[in-house]
Amino acid sequence: MEINIVFELEKDKKLHEYLKNHSYWYRFLNRDSEALRDLLKEYKNYKRENNLNKVNDMVENIEMVSSIMKVME
Repeated sequence: MEINIVFELEKDKKLHEYLKNHSYWYRFLNRDSEALRDLLKEYKNYKRENNLNKVNDMVENIEMVSSIMKVME
């Protein structure tokens, strides 16, 4: 893997953690330095989906609490 890719990955700790959890990217990064762009694209999609899931979970929890409050009245 090229040294500039390593430095780029070490700048962002969350990206580095994502790479540890999705280790198949190491193979792509070792073979082609252009794969970093694809990794960043996939990582941004992952973050977006993760944030949407958190918001959806919070909305579901609020709805559940609201329905419990209605039942208790």
